[in-house]
Amino acid sequence: MPKLGSQLEVSWNIIVGIVLSLSGGILLWQLPEAHLTRAFGDALLIAGLLTVCVDYFVKRDLAREAAQNIFHHILGFDQPPEIRDRLKAIVHETKIYRRNYRANIHISSHTESTT
Repeated sequence: MPKLGSQLEVSWNIIVGIVLSLSGGILLWQLPEAHLTRAFGDALLIAGLLTVCVDYFVKRDLAREAAQNIFHHILGFDQPPEIRDRLKAIVHETKIYRRNYRANIHISSHTESTT
């Protein structure tokens, strides 16, 4: 199930893309003979189509690849391979996250008496 933030981002991209495409289409329709407005209209139309069709998917894939490629930098290079692999497995296999979790932990010293 997609998160609300990603749904809003998709909606925002679609709205911006439609506005850009309509602006370009109106320029091309109203002033087809003017060279500057024709070029600007073409640019707006293409930008709108790219925003609707490509932008969201490129950003999603870029974020995923960046997260995978910088993972070893976050863990550090000097970790032994066993620790690095275990931490990577924990991060990638964790499916449940807690929000607003509060734990009260009291640590005290416990000494054994010999009397």
